[in-house]
Amino acid sequence: HRQVRRTDISVAELGPGFTSALSRDGLAPEVLGRLRAFETADAVIAGSPLYQGSYPGLFKHFIDFVEPGALAGTPVLLVANGGSDRHLLMLDHELRPLFAFLQAFVAPDSVFAAAGDFDGLVVVNSGLHKRVRRAVSGLLRLL
Repeated sequence: HRQVRRTDISVAELGPGFTSALSRDGLAPEVLGRLRAFETADAVIAGSPLYQGSYPGLFKHFIDFVEPGALAGTPVLLVANGGSDRHLLMLDHELRPLFAFLQAFVAPDSVFAAAGDFDGLVVVNSGLHKRVRRAVSGLLRLL
């Protein structure tokens, strides 16, 4: 069995060494390290909250620094959360084309969680658990 190493990247926590950068050269060294970890991952789980019908600007700002071809062939599982199920098409209309442009291999299953799936931080929708298990299983098969 292969050992799994996980790197979490929260773009909202990358700070001014990220938000003030206008080019890859302007990124703080620790941010550049996170970006390189993203680009060289064996697999990516890309998650985003829904904002105004799409992913937020900080998410796109991070993606804009990805080197062309860096994610080519990389398996990617897409996940998102929003206020209601009415927004679940954001995965297919916004995130899927973005990662297809990056030449990533986007897994067919994705996961959308709505506000009603949670009670605070506790998942109360058993269907969400099933969707997550199915999607992660599909991502593992791609590896």
